This record gives sequence, C-alpha cells and structure tokens, in this order.
Amino acid sequence: MGALIMTKGTKRLAAHYNDEFDTWIDFYRDPAVLARFNRAGIDVWSDLVQTIKDASTTNDHTDRPDDLTLLPKKNNRHANLEARWKYFLQRVLTPANNTKLANLIHAALTAAPANRYIVFDVRVGARQDILLAPDFDDGDPIARLTIIVAGALPVTSLDKDAELPDLDP
Repeated sequence: MGALIMTKGTKRLAAHYNDEFDTWIDFYRDPAVLARFNRAGIDVWSDLVQTIKDASTTNDHTDRPDDLTLLPKKNNRHANLEARWKYFLQRVLTPANNTKLANLIHAALTAAPANRYIVFDVRVGARQDILLAPDFDDGDPIARLTIIVAGALPVTSLDKDAELPDLDP
C-alpha cells in the first residue's frame, strides 16, 4: 500500500483519529469546534490540526502539553510523525482535497441520524480523493471516511523548498 500508509507512525495517527471521532465525537460536535470544519479554502494542517484544542482540566482528552486534539501524544519512536503528516497535508494532498476532507468530516458530524462514530482509513487508488460512505455498527449509523492516495508518499521532497522528513525507524 505504500510508505504513507504502511508505517507504524501512520497506523498510530489513524488509530488516534479513530479514537478522537469515537470517544470524543461530542467535543467535535460543539458548535464552536464544528464550524471550523465547514469552509472553503481550508488548510487542514494550519486551520484544524494546529488550532483545535481542549484545554479543559476536567477530562483526559489530550495528553499533549499544547492541548492539541488532532495529533497524538508525542512519542520518541515516532519523532517525525508530525512533520511527515504536515508535509502530506500541505504538499501532497491537493488544496481541493484539503477542503473536501474538512467538509466531509463536517458532514459526518452533522448527519441525521447522528453517526455514532467516524472511521478513518487510507488506501491507494488511481487518483487522489476523499470519500465518505455511510455504514452501520450494531444497527447504529457510522461514517467511513477514506483518504485515497495515488501512490506512496514520495521518498524525496516534491518541493525544493520543503524537506521531506525521514521515516521513523
């Protein structure tokens, strides 16, 4: 399936999003958070990943000192995870698909009847795309959001001005 989706770091990232949009789905349905997902021209890394925080001290939503919820707790075994995710979102995923990703998360969060959770997946396809499909779990509606990549993350940078971080060992 390629270097983007066969790494331990990417599996960790997918597991984090699956937990976020299951355990903490009501946090993302809060109108102040929800509104951030539904707009044109969004840069998912800068406008969502780097800004959505839960600074509440009454729950265990995030173990990060910066309170960001859309990144897992830092882990020395995945030292380049955030840099590679940023590179993918800002250099590989097209601007149209950044917007589509955010808008489909919004659609999944606002669907009627309400989705119990959202499952995130990545697969290789003929062309880059983002898909949202309804599904069921024990009779409850859920959403399946799939990022389709057109091949593995490049081994070298696509942009001479942006260095692609190494894979974590």
